[in-house]
Amino acid sequence: MAHTNFMTTQRRGVTAFTRSAGTLCLAAIVSGGCVSMDIATLLDPPFTEHRIRESRRRTANKILVIDISGMIRSRPAGKLLGAQGTTPDDVRLVLDMAERDRNIRAVILRLDTPGGEVTATDTIYHELRGFKERTGLPMTACMLGMACSGGYYVACAADRIYAQPTTVTGSIGIIARFPKLNELAEKIGYREEIITAGDLKGMAHPLLEMKPESRRIFEDMVGTFYDRFLDVILDARADFTDRAQLESIADGRIYTAPQALTHRLIDDIRYFPEVIDDAAAMAGISNAHVVMYRKGKPQDQSIYSHSRAAPAAAAGVVNVDLGALVSRDRSGFYYLWLPGEY
Repeated sequence: MAHTNFMTTQRRGVTAFTRSAGTLCLAAIVSGGCVSMDIATLLDPPFTEHRIRESRRRTANKILVIDISGMIRSRPAGKLLGAQGTTPDDVRLVLDMAERDRNIRAVILRLDTPGGEVTATDTIYHELRGFKERTGLPMTACMLGMACSGGYYVACAADRIYAQPTTVTGSIGIIARFPKLNELAEKIGYREEIITAGDLKGMAHPLLEMKPESRRIFEDMVGTFYDRFLDVILDARADFTDRAQLESIADGRIYTAPQALTHRLIDDIRYFPEVIDDAAAMAGISNAHVVMYRKGKPQDQSIYSHSRAAPAAAAGVVNVDLGALVSRDRSGFYYLWLPGEY
C-alpha cells in the first residue's frame, strides 16, 4: 500500500481545503494508493497554549488559567446544538499539559458554572487535588458570574476561593431527578412492555410509578452524596470546625458574594486581575505570563477570553432537540443549581 504525504494551502477557508483534499483522495483511489488523514483534529482541535496577558518584564514564568464553565458533565453535550460545558476529560488534558511544563508556577480555576453531575463534579475535584499534591503548585479559585453547587464543590480544591462582587454561589446540596413520562405516553399512544427480574429493577423507569421503597433508597443515596459534599467543604475550609455549623447554611440556598464572605464560604471579594496578582504572590514571583490552553486558532486574547470558542451555527440549519421538551439532562444525581429547570 502506497502512502502519500501532502500539504494544503488554505486560501478560502474550509472550502479550499475540502476541494484540495477531495482531489488528492480521488487521485489516490485512481492510482490504487492510500491517503491517511486525521479528520478528528479538524472537527475537535487539540488544546494549545495561548497567552492572555504578557508579563511586564521578560520571564519564563507562567500562571495557568483553567476554565470550569457551563454544565459539568461526564461527557460532552451534543456539539451540533452548540452546548457548552466542562468534562473530567477536558480538565485532565489541561492538567497533563500543565504538569509537563516546568514554567507553570501557579494555577487559577476560573469558575462560571451552575454545577452538574455528581460523579463528574467529584472526578474533577479529585483530579485537581491530585495535581496539586503532585506538583505543589498554589491553586486559586476565582468565581465569575456563577459558581453554584458543583461549581463550589470544585472550587474547594483550591487553596483560596475568591468571588467577584456580583457572583452568585452556594446552593450546597444535591438534587435527584427522574422524569416520569407515563401520562405523556398515554396521551400520545406510546406503549412499552417492561419485563424485569428483581422487584426494584425498574425503580427509576420513566414509564413506571416509583414505589415507596424505591423512593427511600433514592433518598438514602441523596443523603450520602450530600454528606460527601459537606466533607469536601469541611476539608477545604478551616473556618468550619463544626458540622452542624456548616449544615445551617448548606440548605441549598444561593448566596451573593458578600453573604458568602459573611458565611466564610470564600476568602475575599476580588476582581479577576487582583486574583492574578494574588496567585503570583502565592507563587513567590513578581512577573509571569498568564496563559490558558485553548482549542482553535490563535486570535486576539484578553484575560477574560474563554478557553473554548462557541461553535458557529450552520447557516440554514435548525436544530430541534425533542429530548429538551421533556428534560434538559439525563435522569440522575446532580450538584446543580439551574433556575427555571426545577
